[in-house]
Amino acid sequence: MIPIIKESNPNWFDEYKALGKDKQFIYDTFLGSFVAIKINNEYAAFLNGLNNFIIAKAYKNCLSIGEGTPLQYGSYKEVMAAALGRYNDMVKITCYGKTDTMERKAAIRHYSECIANSEGSERERYTTILMGLEEGKTEVTDEPETSKFYYYEEER
Repeated sequence: MIPIIKESNPNWFDEYKALGKDKQFIYDTFLGSFVAIKINNEYAAFLNGLNNFIIAKAYKNCLSIGEGTPLQYGSYKEVMAAALGRYNDMVKITCYGKTDTMERKAAIRHYSECIANSEGSERERYTTILMGLEEGKTEVTDEPETSKFYYYEEER
């Protein structure tokens, strides 16, 4: 039987800590119930409806995925490595003026999805970022690089 941990329980964190590593559980919150796997006492992985994994940080009062759009990983192995800080290929990405740091593989997957789900200038921004990621840059932006081209006319 899969254990159910209720966020409303004042002792939920003790129940969470008592779970074994890689143990599945149901995390029950006021927002709904989520299938999760304990990575360690600091992190868990939620499984979303698209069969992707999302990192959740364990705090004394809840498991939190943080602000903004959560990073999604295609396998438990990837989300576990990200949670344990085993990815060393981190990149700095600036998009719409906001700068975030992400693991390159997750960023490539994320911006590929963004391209598939956008059009026009928004798609161009995401494509610019994806091209920089694929080129191996450590810092990328959604602003196209400005190159100056000099033309000259030969004397006739």
